[in-house]
Amino acid sequence: METSPLIDFWIFGPERGCLMREVPIIRQLAVANIRFRIFAHKDHKSLIQSSLKDLSFEFIPYRFGLSLKYTKNYDIAIFRTLISLAQYVFFVSISHYSLFRKNIKKQRPTLIVNDFLPLIPIFAHLHKLPIAGVYNYRLHYTGLGESFFHRMLSWGVHTAFTKMYALHQPMLIEQIYPQPFEGHTIEIPIIARSVVESKTSVLAQLNLQKDETNIYLSLGGGATKINKQILNVFSDIGSAQNWNIILHPRNKYEMEWLGKHYPQFTLVPYDWVETQDILQCASVVVARAGFTTVAECLKLNIPLVLWHMEKHPEIRETENFLKENNLCAGIIHEHDAPDTIAKTIKQGLHNDPLLDKLNLIQSDGDLHAKTLLMKALRLIQHDES
Repeated sequence: METSPLIDFWIFGPERGCLMREVPIIRQLAVANIRFRIFAHKDHKSLIQSSLKDLSFEFIPYRFGLSLKYTKNYDIAIFRTLISLAQYVFFVSISHYSLFRKNIKKQRPTLIVNDFLPLIPIFAHLHKLPIAGVYNYRLHYTGLGESFFHRMLSWGVHTAFTKMYALHQPMLIEQIYPQPFEGHTIEIPIIARSVVESKTSVLAQLNLQKDETNIYLSLGGGATKINKQILNVFSDIGSAQNWNIILHPRNKYEMEWLGKHYPQFTLVPYDWVETQDILQCASVVVARAGFTTVAECLKLNIPLVLWHMEKHPEIRETENFLKENNLCAGIIHEHDAPDTIAKTIKQGLHNDPLLDKLNLIQSDGDLHAKTLLMKALRLIQHDES
């Protein structure tokens, strides 16, 4: 009896963005009777199991990922991130390769999908395994600073990504609008999870009213620490403007700490998996331009106010694109006065032309990814027959 194809998903961690992009793709492929093994950071076990609880798959955790290091202002800390990258290349890669080799000996996958661990394509080519990639970084912005060192580092980032992209067939790049790019990458629309619970139900659970102004303030990626200065500013703004400030704590400790020090904020239970259900209740979302958050806001037609990040190339690329195409209500900076921040948020509250533009954006990238990955599977199976 012929067995169904097996796809190994290797997903970047410990941050959550790549994982949230892959969940809709996995759901689409599950309909086509594909089997899965999901390799992801150990901290994502409960999140994956909750997000895909109705599907059958094998979860295989890795202990250490590639950790991006941030300053207290949500900006990337370049030198600490470089140290983390060196640890990944020289130490963590050994454990990843051991895990990779062990499991392909157990059963070789039909296809590997990578999002986006940089050494997995090298492992795949060593073992002559087909690999596809899914990501969102177009390399249109690689600036890390103006010094000679930073320029060399920017060149290294561009070169490394270009080489890694070339090892994937196909290499799918998630994009808000199509953009030119040299190479063999394939553009797909944004990928965003569909709403699970109704807005009315979520508002009731959070004890909010539909006619209130609800501002969702993102706390940043999983590696960022809480910035008390920012929380104090938004506490004052919420009080002055009579706005509800919604926060989604990332763990039990944050839930308890925020509840104790900022009881005026509306706190989403930290184990609430379907973040998109919360975003639909927001009048405006204030967040850095992480692609998953951006994609989900665009799909839901929720105005975005972006928290500027100077030295994070991927986030700056998305931020620049949203600004250039008038797809965000505005950009705020760390040292902006509370009145300036409030004024920028109000631009999102009263911006009908922005909402008209958001309505035109495609958000079915998961269907496009499914079509292209199924095509890759058919070619693989044809070559093997």
